[in-house]
Amino acid sequence: MDGFGTNVPLEDLPPEPPEKEVKAHQRDAPRRGSKDGKPRFSDEAQFIEIEICDPEVEGIPEHELEVTEILESYKISSLKSKFVVVKTVRKGYRRKQEPKEEFPPVELPEVIPGSLFDVSSLVAMVIDKYRWHQPLYRQHQNLKAAGIFVDRGNLSRVVHRVGELLSPVYDCLKDSVLASSVLAVDETPTRVHLGGKISKGYFWVFYGESDEVCFHFATSKKKAVLSELLADFEGHLVTDGYSAYSSFVARMEVLKEIYHACCWSHTRRKFLSAEKKHPDEFSFIIKMIQGLYRVEESVRGKPTIMIFRARQAESKPLVEKLFAYLENLQAEGTFTSTDPLLKAVNYALKRRDELSEFLGNAQLPMDTNHLERQLRSQAIGRKNWLFHMTESGAEHAAVFYSLIQSCLLAKIEPTVYFTDVLLRLADGENPEVLMPRVWCERFANEALSSVLEPMLS
Repeated sequence: MDGFGTNVPLEDLPPEPPEKEVKAHQRDAPRRGSKDGKPRFSDEAQFIEIEICDPEVEGIPEHELEVTEILESYKISSLKSKFVVVKTVRKGYRRKQEPKEEFPPVELPEVIPGSLFDVSSLVAMVIDKYRWHQPLYRQHQNLKAAGIFVDRGNLSRVVHRVGELLSPVYDCLKDSVLASSVLAVDETPTRVHLGGKISKGYFWVFYGESDEVCFHFATSKKKAVLSELLADFEGHLVTDGYSAYSSFVARMEVLKEIYHACCWSHTRRKFLSAEKKHPDEFSFIIKMIQGLYRVEESVRGKPTIMIFRARQAESKPLVEKLFAYLENLQAEGTFTSTDPLLKAVNYALKRRDELSEFLGNAQLPMDTNHLERQLRSQAIGRKNWLFHMTESGAEHAAVFYSLIQSCLLAKIEPTVYFTDVLLRLADGENPEVLMPRVWCERFANEALSSVLEPMLS
């Protein structure tokens, strides 16, 4: 016996299979772009080669010239939403009979000198992130899928550099918005890496009377931010009723002509929580507010004198009737302090003057809905990229959001605008004429594009 409970002789057992030599696993070397700024390319990368001709040698017979040097450079370009590698060949020449006479290679204009990225790809990265909410790490993956391997940190650096280049235009836009006599304002939170941890910051958003919007990043939502930004403001401030605005106006109106108007849309929302518990009261209040909006709809786009007359003749009686009803509800004293209806009633009555301000000025909107629509892009984006890595990154985001949203308000395609503006800034153009509204009047019909574009088409 073999000791395992079997009578089979050992010599009759099948032989053990021979040992196989297994080759040790080897990882493929990661294909990454080096931090020296030079890209790496795989076989999947799409290359386009172009030769830059020197205009100084035009007309000179070819047999009289010799090539002194051939310089090659690479640019990552965005062609029809796809990344391609443009290999540029630039030749230097000299006359054979006159060796000292040399013709230097033609230099292509660059938005960021020495950058790997053509203006088309710079703009594509900015638009993809701040309009279409695609984080840079996903864009980095898109580049890898196209066979282009660059340092991921390089993407962040060049996007920040674009933000710095556009900052003078943004400053002009901010001055234009804050100079409005009717200014809507709101604030929205955003997460940012500050002091070694993720903290809450805020975009303060201003909508001017010329249909321009400006985002301003701050680490606080306190009144001090308003005091700094609106130190010279005079006119009507339209808000959602946040206490910081009331406090700011109360302090400033002693020195200047500043008036506060509150949003009817936010007031309406306060009553929604009381619908189930107090359906009759809720129904009456909502019908009154709906009546106000029907009046606004009937005069939308009409001259201000017609808007003013309609508000005085139709809206004012509705407002007075509504507030009289709310005062009666408050006087009844039958509600507990935590009742949602009483809270909404108190909210509206406390802001009665601010909610009635629109009746006397046809230029005032009834609400801040037009401003809140501009916040959607930032709200969607922060769900994708989660937070800003640095405070300067958040400040650059404010630049991009301001210009993109102002472009859309002016019915300008942001990609065309950004490409043209970056090229004009590189050529020394005055940033005041490059604000979206002004740019639309002066340059929209002759917008500049990448010099590589006609060569790639």
